[in-house]
Amino acid sequence: MRLMAPKVVLCTVGSLGDLYPFMAVAEALTARGASTLIATTPDHATLVRDAGLSAVAVYPELADILGLRRLSVEQTWQRIQDDSLFVFEFIMAHTMEAVRALFEHVADASVVVGYNLAAAGEVAAARCNVPFVPVFLHPMTMMSAYDPPILLGRSAFFDRPRGGPKLWWNKQVVAFALRMMRRRLAPQLNNVRAAA
Repeated sequence: MRLMAPKVVLCTVGSLGDLYPFMAVAEALTARGASTLIATTPDHATLVRDAGLSAVAVYPELADILGLRRLSVEQTWQRIQDDSLFVFEFIMAHTMEAVRALFEHVADASVVVGYNLAAAGEVAAARCNVPFVPVFLHPMTMMSAYDPPILLGRSAFFDRPRGGPKLWWNKQVVAFALRMMRRRLAPQLNNVRAAA
């Protein structure tokens, strides 16, 4: 009896730095006989297909999601510096439509691998009873009080504290950031999970 090749759906949204690691994983899995599909935005889906991989657009163009077509690069970076969570909030607003688009692709998948910003993969996998593997690429998702991220040149953190008040302060900043993320993002994600 011959086993079927596993089908792996990889979900990502964001910059090319969020896409390229998924393309590398898809290439490696395809070379080992797996069937892969990258679920992303239309502009990134084109890049994936041009590289000879399978892709489907489930999110709108990132620039459309963020409403950035009317902002300059400088204005966009200033907006991110002023409020780094706005990107997550705007993408979250389009997560339900991405979940719906993913159902047909996830239903027969062996596993779904998803970037934390692309929450649609996790929700669709849960609804289809397919294993989900989270991938953390964004530096903010790996925030550590001991080795905090550099945030666009300014930071509330002390750089690599050895202990004492500086470490205590960094732990407070991490706890505050996590509370803010939960307060701003959890209600939207929970609504998507309930509606899916």
